[in-house]
Amino acid sequence: MADSYENDEDVLQMIQQIKKITKESKRKFENEIDYLVEDTKSNLLTHVDEEKNSIKKEAEEKLNNYRENLIKYEKGINEKRRHYLKLKSDLATVVNNYKKRMKDFNMETENFKQTYERDKKELEDLEDREWSELNTHCVELLSKTKSNMCATKNETNKKLRKIVFFLREVKRISTMVFPLTLLKCSQNQPVMVELKNGETYSGFLVFCDRFMNLHMKNIICTSKDGDKFWKISECYVRGNSVKYIRVQDEAIDQAIEETNEQKARNIGRGRGGRGRGRGPGRGTDNRGGRGGQMRGGRRGF
Repeated sequence: MADSYENDEDVLQMIQQIKKITKESKRKFENEIDYLVEDTKSNLLTHVDEEKNSIKKEAEEKLNNYRENLIKYEKGINEKRRHYLKLKSDLATVVNNYKKRMKDFNMETENFKQTYERDKKELEDLEDREWSELNTHCVELLSKTKSNMCATKNETNKKLRKIVFFLREVKRISTMVFPLTLLKCSQNQPVMVELKNGETYSGFLVFCDRFMNLHMKNIICTSKDGDKFWKISECYVRGNSVKYIRVQDEAIDQAIEETNEQKARNIGRGRGGRGRGRGPGRGTDNRGGRGGQMRGGRRGF
């Protein structure tokens, strides 16, 4: 059978044809496979390039964004640093100005305290000297009165009336008229007021009533211990809280002149009946109702 098949022409032709078809199919499939391989390879390379370009572009965009954000951040930091340095400089200037003003204020306060202590001592010396002179004068008058005890009764009574009148005038000047007259002469002038609680007020006297209630402005206050100071534009001080008042020398001289003029004007006034208004009158210009001026008397004068 095998020999018969091999020798058969139809079989041979068929085999040849099958071989031919096989070769052609093989060659065709090889070409298609090569084409597919090349096409796949080309598509892969193209896709890879596109991915690489896309990744590169995205990375560049992110890098640019990071760079822009970094530049903005650096600008913000620089701006904040400049603002901080400016604030630091301004704060240093304010601190220096404050220290300078505090130094000047302390120097001014120290000078003011020294002036106050000096004026207070001078006023105390003046007060002691005036009272000493007054006491000496009274002693002299009493001595003369004692030396003339042998005189008549009328002469002795006349001299005693003069002494009583003199003492009344001294008391009136020192307790009633003189403080209020002095404060009236000190209006719109700098004064220093020491309160009973130890605080001192230094400023300009605006007004003083007959109860010695004070109205002051532009005041510098000092604590009792002298370690605290503060300013007040305007205040009112009750007369019964005042311990001591320091005024200008010009106001003292003016008050003395006005008191002497008032005393001279009132000589010979007030004559009346028995036990009423004997001797020179006192006048009514500086008198207050219900003894008002007596409430503020003898406070540091």
